Amino acid sequence: TTMAEIAAVLAEKGQEIPIDVPFPERTTIGGLAATGFAGPRRLLSGSLKDAIIGCEYVRGDGLVAKAGGLVVKNVSGFEIPRFLHGSWGALAVLTSINLKVSPRPRSEATVQAEWRDVAAAVASMHELARRIPSLAAIGIEVGDGSVISSCRVMGREEAVNATVEQIAAVLAADRAVIPTSESREFWQEYVNAWAPPRSGTQVVIGVRPSEVGGTVNAIRAALAGADRRATLSIAPGLGSIRVRLAAGDDDVPIWPLSRLGELPELTTGVLESGPDSVRKAADPWGPRPQGLALMAEIKRQFDPGNILNRGRLFI
Repeated sequence: TTMAEIAAVLAEKGQEIPIDVPFPERTTIGGLAATGFAGPRRLLSGSLKDAIIGCEYVRGDGLVAKAGGLVVKNVSGFEIPRFLHGSWGALAVLTSINLKVSPRPRSEATVQAEWRDVAAAVASMHELARRIPSLAAIGIEVGDGSVISSCRVMGREEAVNATVEQIAAVLAADRAVIPTSESREFWQEYVNAWAPPRSGTQVVIGVRPSEVGGTVNAIRAALAGADRRATLSIAPGLGSIRVRLAAGDDDVPIWPLSRLGELPELTTGVLESGPDSVRKAADPWGPRPQGLALMAEIKRQFDPGNILNRGRLFI
């Protein structure tokens, strides 16, 4: 079932699943659950994992099982639904999931600002997140000579207007406010751009939110030294950095994966898309994490014959 279908049904009742997804007319609920994708609204609303309260699945040995329930108060036992979220089908095949829904915000707005450099933008967005915990999403786009931040506010109209005024009081940069209808369109296009490109290379890097600024500077310095340009999409509150290089620059994009050891501690990296030459040069899943033996044992418990999506998640 596509997210567009689900959104249309829920909208009739003033409800929603509070996540952003690229191309909702093509993105399926099963694909979201399997990949663990989460858009910018994760800052306030969490990911799909936080909405799953039950599921049915088929293990690698053919066992059909259920976990969780249909209402939150009846959910007990092992958190299998949340466990399968983001497992890329390597543990089991999800056949159905039960989701809790949320009221659809009546109004929203987006406040944009342009900055001299990335460090100033990241610092300002972190300050906003500390002062205004109700922000729905924060994003920073870094292109050729431009750094633009976007803050999304959602809720009742009065509350949205008041929060926009708070943001304006904090920002020390030129700003513009995008109203409700245009704001929704803006963020849909923003998330669409997160989808892996058909050509070129895209890497997503995860760090502590406090390490975002330094990591971005390190990435840009390395690419500049190699005479390569890239566009970056940064979620400073989530510690997520997407790096996209145009087709043909396939000798440098492996840098964020092959040299993660030089970035801040606890850095992770995943190659979301890229040509075969890049995939052969670096592990698409980045450095191997601690606890790999435990991951392998969990894989064996769910899929003793190792028939489900082999090679995913290091196992």
